[in-house]
Amino acid sequence: MAERVVFVNGSFVHERDACISVFDHGLLYGDGAFDTAVAWKGQVFRLEQHLDRLFKSLAYLRIEPPYDRDALRTLILETIRRNDLDTAYVKCVITRGVTPTPLMDVENARPGCVIFAQPYLSMVDDERRRHGLKLKTSALRRPGGDSLDSRVKSLNYLSLVLAKIEAVGSGADNAILASAKGEICEGAGFNIFAVHETTLLTPVDDALGGITRGAVIDVALRTELCVRETSLTLYDLYTADEVFVTSTAGGVIAVASVDSRPIGKGSPGPIFEMISRGYQELLETPGEGTPIGV
Repeated sequence: MAERVVFVNGSFVHERDACISVFDHGLLYGDGAFDTAVAWKGQVFRLEQHLDRLFKSLAYLRIEPPYDRDALRTLILETIRRNDLDTAYVKCVITRGVTPTPLMDVENARPGCVIFAQPYLSMVDDERRRHGLKLKTSALRRPGGDSLDSRVKSLNYLSLVLAKIEAVGSGADNAILASAKGEICEGAGFNIFAVHETTLLTPVDDALGGITRGAVIDVALRTELCVRETSLTLYDLYTADEVFVTSTAGGVIAVASVDSRPIGKGSPGPIFEMISRGYQELLETPGEGTPIGV
């Protein structure tokens, strides 16, 4: 495989030559934002929504973007082209950058930008995709909006990393995080849906507004299904007919069990299958993405 090309702070370089300053606030403090998109068969799925979310995150964090929207879009597409990919996992990271001193003073910061694209990655292997995920409720709590708004896709994912370590250590595949009030928020890198008869329930508070989540809601609303964005507890998951999760890295993935309790029949169900097919069709629909070009 040819060595990947990445974009780092103004230049396209080979992966082995890519570097950022050890004084970058992204490294020192997790001070920055990122967004991850999927390129599928020649187009970046809902790239404009990803850019919307990224620029809103930067506005919230008061980080001046190093490039405007048009320039950043061009750089993302060029990164994919330079790696000769038409289906890819694509990430854009914006940091507050380097400041005159390695302290939390943000004055005179020079924002940084890293973009990479590589062959598509999934958060699960083929076996888990066929049989469904085993999830565990983490003992950690999702930081609430009074700490950092969940709509900000910041570089600080430590709570999610620790939750996944906890889940994998107990024999599960991944973790679900609840709020301090015990309401289900999201997973470690994914949104979650519970199916009750013909209604999809998905958390409304303290959860990232996932692009794949939004696409699944669009798919569901084109069928006889209803969607409710509402407060959920473990009761809603334990008693669901089906549970599935959504993420850029993997799309739509069924859940077989939560806290060792089988969900439904303990295998992917008919609603999941219908939603998964609909999402795949949407992913390949012309006009749902930005063409990579040549």
